[in-house]
Amino acid sequence: MRTVFAAAVLLASVLPCHAQQAVSGTLTQIRTGWNDDAFGVMLNVPQINPAHCTQNTLGYISTTNNAGYHTYYSAALTAYVARKPVTVTVHNTECIDGFPKIIGINMP
Repeated sequence: MRTVFAAAVLLASVLPCHAQQAVSGTLTQIRTGWNDDAFGVMLNVPQINPAHCTQNTLGYISTTNNAGYHTYYSAALTAYVARKPVTVTVHNTECIDGFPKIIGINMP
């Protein structure tokens, strides 16, 4: 039993943690892609940037080839028009064109 526990502790200390990060606020801007099927959002709170993307002050983006794109875009538009707060979840290790990659938008 001790061996199994010790192995589990060792494994947990060696493997990187990839829990995604999220930020909550109100959308201040929705941008559409220039000559690309993409959109970006900005919130009224400081940007999080767990993947250390190069565009670290201009919000978060998603492109049409990302799973969930249409759902994220619909949620963003709905929240923006209704002036409701959102929680944007971003990928911890991936960027899109230098921006943090959206992997979820939740509306309370």
